Amino acid sequence: MTKIIFDASIHFGQFCINSEDTRIACKNSQASISAKPESEIVGVVTFNENSWVDHIIWELKREVQDTFYKFMDVFHSVKHVERIPLSTTDVKLAVEFSKKFRLDISNSLSCAVAISQEANKIHTCYQTLIDPKVREFLKNRYNIAISSPPITNELQYINRELEQRYQNALSIFKKAGINLIDYLHK
Repeated sequence: MTKIIFDASIHFGQFCINSEDTRIACKNSQASISAKPESEIVGVVTFNENSWVDHIIWELKREVQDTFYKFMDVFHSVKHVERIPLSTTDVKLAVEFSKKFRLDISNSLSCAVAISQEANKIHTCYQTLIDPKVREFLKNRYNIAISSPPITNELQYINRELEQRYQNALSIFKKAGINLIDYLHK
């Protein structure tokens, strides 16, 4: 089993309207997560990142929210995604990472949870998290690879309803001119 930590940058990146490469790479990361009940590839997201996604979406117009959450409802119902609460140990380790690598606390929490959950990979678009010092440390010490997802041909969600709801959400973001990853902390 492969465990992939993903953060809000990946989840929002699949709706990127300014870069097809980013959109496809992020969508492929999310589409590669196994369907339930299989567990070949398990996606892991922290409650912190999930809450950040909600915070941003709730600031948008109601029509956009409704379309996005129709996608999210199916995504979390059919994909093998574990939503992880933060432990005191995660928080303490995140503070250490934040100081050592000058990462914001959200990125540091992703690293800490990757360690506690024994993840194999972290997928992110945050450049500070892809920094070579951070990548080398996690790879050498914990055997966790950090990367942006590779750019390949676009994968479709295997579940047809999920793919349709993805396309509906992408369409409404394009129509409204909303590039979700612009809302993320940099």
